[in-house]
Amino acid sequence: MRARLDPVEGGQRLANFIHATAEEIKILTMLSGHRATIELSPEDLRAMDLNTAALTGLKVAGYERSLPMWEGVFASSATPAGNGKNGKHVRQAVSKT
Repeated sequence: MRARLDPVEGGQRLANFIHATAEEIKILTMLSGHRATIELSPEDLRAMDLNTAALTGLKVAGYERSLPMWEGVFASSATPAGNGKNGKHVRQAVSKT
């Protein structure tokens, strides 16, 4: 299989994929009402199906609210993990009371 692989052709295909992906990101950025990709935020993300929405806490595409089971569950800011000495941050669930 390695003998049939042309590295130049493979590199060109990879370059084409990266270029096409970058162009799609630019288009989606403009469609979401932003001028530059740096203006994108997690609020601009949407899940394409219920399973992804349930796992991530994202809003489902086409709906303005997140799933009722996740409302208020995810904290909007990261909190330190463990004793805070390692510098890592994780998203922790917060109970809704």
